[in-house]
Amino acid sequence: MPGIAGLTSPQVVEVFGIAHESEVPQQLQLEKEMDLENNQVGINYCYTGCDNQTDGQIAIAIKGMVDVGYMTYLTPTLTELQDVNFWGLNWGITGIEDPETATHGLILVCPPPYNCALTTKKPTNQ
Repeated sequence: MPGIAGLTSPQVVEVFGIAHESEVPQQLQLEKEMDLENNQVGINYCYTGCDNQTDGQIAIAIKGMVDVGYMTYLTPTLTELQDVNFWGLNWGITGIEDPETATHGLILVCPPPYNCALTTKKPTNQ
């Protein structure tokens, strides 16, 4: 059954899934890439026939995809306490998130002399 502007439900999900990732700063591109890939797994699933399934059935199917590693997550990452720029520069002072400088815990550089692992995508079953 057509939804917004004549789009099918999977098409609407795809439009919104892509749109919410449209303005991501350079330092969060890996996060954006992971989100879009994971969104696409769910979108592809719904293109094959979500219309006759309940939300619960869809959730179970998507959880199964996570369990077998069809999706990815980012690792290693830092917590808010470990990453002073998690929400952006000066967040601890102003309490206002700054998306242009936020790092969300991603480890993108490892300055010498440290030996640290950079954040990468990993299948969800690992």
